[in-house]
Amino acid sequence: MKISFLTPEYPHPNCTHSAGIGTSIYNLSKALLQQGQKVRILVYGQNQDEIFEDNAVIVQKIKNTKLKGFSPWLNSKDKMKEKIIEGFTNQRLTWRGSEMV
Repeated sequence: MKISFLTPEYPHPNCTHSAGIGTSIYNLSKALLQQGQKVRILVYGQNQDEIFEDNAVIVQKIKNTKLKGFSPWLNSKDKMKEKIIEGFTNQRLTWRGSEMV
């Protein structure tokens, strides 16, 4: 099974912020790996886009995009969902109207 977590923090030196929820996700990820699951952590609100591996957990940093008037759209739930699906399928997704294809 493939499991993703979407969080604003993760306890790793490459990430910009970490606190309680990040540590909880880290510990849960380790337990899931021991059960043979594949785990990906998507950390939003970061200073750059980056993907790295942390003890068999794939960590994907998502840059906080700031563009006057467009930031809410660029950092929306749909864009985060797109990043999750892209991460597991390794495919670039496109939008057709309100549908992701």
